[in-house]
Amino acid sequence: MEEPRPGGTALLITVASAPDKEYLSDFCANPDKTFFKLRLDSFMVVKCYDNDRLNGWYTLNGDDMKVSLWAIWDPQIEFLTMILDHQHRRIDLNGRVLKIATAEPSALTSWTEDNKLEGYFGHLLDELQKCMNFTWELESREREYGSWNVTGNYWTGAVNVLYENKIDLLVTDLALSSLRMSAIDYTIPLLNVESILYVQKPKSGTVIKWLGYFMFFDYRIWIGVILIILISPLILTVMKIKVRDSYVLSQLLMENYLNIWGIYCQQGLLEFPASQALRIVYFAIFISALIILDHYSAILISRLTYPIPIVYLPDMESFVESGNYKLITLKNGADYNIFEFGKTDILKAMFNIMLKTEDLPDSVQQGFDMVCEQDVGFFVVETARKIHDIQIKCELHEIKTNLLEISAMALPKHSQFKSEINRNSEIEWYSLIENTTSVYDLAIWDIKNGFKLNNNLTKYERRGGLKGKKLRIATSDDDDLLKREGDTLKGFMGHIFVLIQESINFTMDFVSEEDSIGVWNETTGIWSGVIDHLINDKIDLAASDVSLTSERLHYVDSTIPLMVVENFLYLRKPDDSIRWTGYIKV
Repeated sequence: MEEPRPGGTALLITVASAPDKEYLSDFCANPDKTFFKLRLDSFMVVKCYDNDRLNGWYTLNGDDMKVSLWAIWDPQIEFLTMILDHQHRRIDLNGRVLKIATAEPSALTSWTEDNKLEGYFGHLLDELQKCMNFTWELESREREYGSWNVTGNYWTGAVNVLYENKIDLLVTDLALSSLRMSAIDYTIPLLNVESILYVQKPKSGTVIKWLGYFMFFDYRIWIGVILIILISPLILTVMKIKVRDSYVLSQLLMENYLNIWGIYCQQGLLEFPASQALRIVYFAIFISALIILDHYSAILISRLTYPIPIVYLPDMESFVESGNYKLITLKNGADYNIFEFGKTDILKAMFNIMLKTEDLPDSVQQGFDMVCEQDVGFFVVETARKIHDIQIKCELHEIKTNLLEISAMALPKHSQFKSEINRNSEIEWYSLIENTTSVYDLAIWDIKNGFKLNNNLTKYERRGGLKGKKLRIATSDDDDLLKREGDTLKGFMGHIFVLIQESINFTMDFVSEEDSIGVWNETTGIWSGVIDHLINDKIDLAASDVSLTSERLHYVDSTIPLMVVENFLYLRKPDDSIRWTGYIKV
């Protein structure tokens, strides 16, 4: 029996017969581990003699053959009664040790001081470990995700560790790319986020660098001005030699240079020349200096006072056409290969302005630092700015790229653990209580048809409410639609909260009762009232009718709108009668 071909599930149907029935029965119940060379993802169904049982054979580590009842043969209908389908016949890996690796640039994995893996993928690994009963040991913590080195023809980083079969599983958010998929395998997609191109937002008006004052004129205009300043004194020197009887050439030349420089600095002459020819030349120079200065002043004032347009570099085409920026991505990441092997004109144009590989940032923090310090655009997923603990030193402008990055965990090519990990990843995980995770069998993944839901229940029907979770609540004294009497809420908003509480099953813990909903204090730079409690995560919910404003929505989230009302400006109605003093005013 040959070993099954790697890369997919091998299906073997075996019908066994032998003169010694007792030996065959024993062999069917306890197969010889050396007779068949099976993998974990092999699918072997065995029927022995006149036994109506069809057993499934598989191995966990190549040394220990496992037997499970798969189906029963029914001679009446000449077919099978399924007992356990292939997708659910194996769960337990019996404590097998899997070698794993992580990638340092990922913000979705982190290590504690006691070497415990945290973050989104840390929790994901914990759940897989519980479902599949395996243990793991860390093989390496790679400094980069990894990309294909065209010059050296080799893989780098975490991808290389997978490619060389040094690990069983890469626990990180590794972006899917056709190039990587030719060398390694992925689990089912776990993340789907958009990539953003970040550049430094131009400073409005008043802040101009020293060299920025030269940017208001085209370089050709500056060349013209310099030529006028250099040539005009020479012309005046020649003309004055013809007019004067005595002169010192060096003094005369220096005098003319100082006069011309003074004219362009809006200074007059100590003495206007008597010669008509000299007067015409000086008048022409005065007029040219006046026009140039007025034009420069108009551009400078416009630059200082006119606001920057809201739409600034709306797309990648504008980014390239501006000619002011270079492009950066994370070093040895999938984003670099997107541009390196891009087929469209815009991707090729973007790669032409990419910095050299050795100059690319090693981390997200370093990338944003480069954006604030250099004229570069940083291409990275939009979640990087939110989930990384980074300090951004400048205001950023986001350029939509319409490029999606799909990420998943990764395995070596043709890994025997792929199907089992995928099956256990096709469940819904959510958390109602901190440090606890609930699991729901959500869907089945099919390589041809994608996800197939196990039922049509909504997310809220599947999760069955908040299961009595305690929510921290704050109220406001200035709310006319909600009144609090002890632990009971009254009024219009109070009735709404009671209905919500009954529908999704939670309890209320009243943390505080504030004087107001909250306003922004420009002096201190902080919010007040209930809004401040929400921002600082002191409460989970504001039990009040909070008006929606763009300023508030920048800091807190809201439910769907519950009321839409019109605002009025009320004035005292004028009195038509005329008082005695009114006659005097007339």
